[in-house]
Amino acid sequence: MTEVNFDGILIGIGKMVKMARTDMKLSVAELSEKAGVSVGVISDLENFKGRVPTLINFVKLANALELPSTMFIDLFQDTIRASNNIATPEKELRTALLNYGVDLCLIPHIIKYIDMLKESGMTMDTEGVNKRRDLL
Repeated sequence: MTEVNFDGILIGIGKMVKMARTDMKLSVAELSEKAGVSVGVISDLENFKGRVPTLINFVKLANALELPSTMFIDLFQDTIRASNNIATPEKELRTALLNYGVDLCLIPHIIKYIDMLKESGMTMDTEGVNKRRDLL
């Protein structure tokens, strides 16, 4: 079994929280008040001080930042599930995206988007326009 890099996941979540917070033009104190999560927890997460927020705090932060409430939890589950599998096309894609420099926190969403395209019979052309496969 491959060891899961929880530190990498937490660093990715911290970066995502900080990016979403700054995009919303919120200070740490304002996010703290909006989410009901202490300033210290948010600061430690954004600066990776090693303190792991509780599950409820992850959900509160996601809601306050207008992100899907399960976003951070899904990242952990997807990473654990992927690390327990032998090499699969999804795991190879995840590795390729990581090697290309894509943030760990974005990879599950990219993979879900690709899965949705596959399920709908859609594909992307070189200009990013969706096309139905059966029309190609």
